[in-house]
Amino acid sequence: MRYASDQPDPGLVSAWTIIGGMGLVQDGDALIATSNTAKFNVAVQAIPAGQVTSKLWTMDLCGLWLPQSNTSFPELGVVVTDGVTSGVSNLYAMARYASSLGWEAETAVLNTQTRTVYSNTNSDFDYAYGQDALYMRVMSDATNILFQAGAGKYWRTYYSRALPGGTLGYYGFYVGTPTGSGLSGARIKRCKVGSPLTYTLASVTIAAGIGTFTTNAAHGMANGWSVTITGTTVSSGIAPNGVYDGNLTVTGPTTFTIGNGLSAGVVNGGTGTVTVTCV
Repeated sequence: MRYASDQPDPGLVSAWTIIGGMGLVQDGDALIATSNTAKFNVAVQAIPAGQVTSKLWTMDLCGLWLPQSNTSFPELGVVVTDGVTSGVSNLYAMARYASSLGWEAETAVLNTQTRTVYSNTNSDFDYAYGQDALYMRVMSDATNILFQAGAGKYWRTYYSRALPGGTLGYYGFYVGTPTGSGLSGARIKRCKVGSPLTYTLASVTIAAGIGTFTTNAAHGMANGWSVTITGTTVSSGIAPNGVYDGNLTVTGPTTFTIGNGLSAGVVNGGTGTVTVTCV
């Protein structure tokens, strides 16, 4: 297993395509990203073709704010996009805003101030408060898109929703001030695409609200890990598909339970996938 903090740096400026008013220069093994417009200024690379097809990917970012000047609501976000056309293509982002130090999950149109905020908060979810480095991630389990924050080695899901339609073929980051005025910037230490851990389910049983899941191979998970369950089918009741954050209990090398008030049902054998979302 490779943690995000073990992954390489963001590479060379020449590897990135810029949409909008972003300046990007090399700073050793990091990038300095600045903006000259108060919009979603984005730098992207293509997601590997196999992952575009499988829809199994993680995009994680580590960055630090640059000094801000005369800026309201400066933001830094990690993104996945359905294209590279200014004013047309859409991004989906997990972002950090600095006005009151909060997080938000959002979608927006590249190089505009047109966006929809799915959810935002500066409440207790803000466990990265006081850290110099900001860690954020978006990931897909081929069914859901998850918006996450963490400390580079362990992630919590802040918000999730069904994976949007269309082809999400690019990943990267943005700097900008999409709801206010002024400019912003950040030092990008890492922005990389990865693959989530997935396991095929051999069987699932549900009793008294607790699901017992058996994988086809040893899963290597630990108590308190987070997963999604997708693709299970039932002959009766409600399938246990969903996003489960931090309430997993390991009961054996190929078994684990989720006690989350699961609905009673008869789950068909040999169906479904478990995707690890916390590493």
